[in-house]
Amino acid sequence: MAARTFDLVTHRIVDDALIGRPLAPPVRRCAAFAIDVSVIAVPTVVAAILCAALALRLTDRPAYQAIRALVAGQVRTEAQVLDTMTALLPKLVEMETEGLPLEAITAVRAGRTREAAAYVKDIDVELALTFNDHGPPVKPGHMRIAVAKFVPSVARGAALFGVPALYFTLLALTSWGSVGKRLLGLELRRIDGQPMTLAVAFERFGGYASVPGTLFTGVADLWRDPNRRLAHDRGAGTVVLRRTSAIDVAPAA
Repeated sequence: MAARTFDLVTHRIVDDALIGRPLAPPVRRCAAFAIDVSVIAVPTVVAAILCAALALRLTDRPAYQAIRALVAGQVRTEAQVLDTMTALLPKLVEMETEGLPLEAITAVRAGRTREAAAYVKDIDVELALTFNDHGPPVKPGHMRIAVAKFVPSVARGAALFGVPALYFTLLALTSWGSVGKRLLGLELRRIDGQPMTLAVAFERFGGYASVPGTLFTGVADLWRDPNRRLAHDRGAGTVVLRRTSAIDVAPAA
C-alpha cells in the first residue's frame, strides 16, 4: 500500500517544505508513544514518591519519620512497632487508609492514639505506589498505605504529570525529538513552518488528555484524518512525519 503524504486538504497556511513529505505510519507512531511511556514510567513514579515524601515531611514530621523507618526496615521489636504506629495512625485515619480496624479509628478520634496502635501492631503494612484509588481489595490482616494520599490533592496532578510534561514539552523543542520518535525515525513539525515554541509544545502535551477523554476512540484519527493528525496535533498546529535525510528532501537540480 502506498504511503500517504502531507497535503492541503484541511490547511491553508502551511510550510511548502511539508508538501509531499511522508507522514508517520499509525502503527509506528503508536509504538513510538509506547516507547516514550516506558522511558518516563520509572522517573514519574520516583518523582511522585519524592513529592509525597516532601509533602509528608513538611506537614507531619513524626509520620514522615515513621514511614521512613518502615521502608528502611528499622521497625523490628514490638515497642518500635507501637512507637511507629502511634506516630503514623493520626495521618492514616485522616487518609482513610484501607484495612484500618474500626477500633483503631475510634481510639484515634477519641485521642487515645497509643491504645489505637495496639490494634494494628500485628497488621502487615502494604505501601501502594500508584495514584489509582481503585486497587484490589485489601487482604484480611493487611493495611494498604496509599503513598499518593500524602500529597495534597491540589498538588497530585503536578506530582503525577510533572515528569511527562517536562519530557514531552522540552524534547519537542529539540531537533531530535522524543526517544520514541527518534528511534522509529519520526519527526514533529509545525505546519506553519515556524520553530517549535515552549507554549506550543506544552499545549500539544496538554492535548494528550483528549486521547483517554474520548475513550481512545480519537486514535482512529491516525487513519481517518487526511494528514494523520490527532486532536492534540490539530490544536497545536503540528504534524508527525517520517524523518528524512537532507538528500531525500533536497530539490532536484
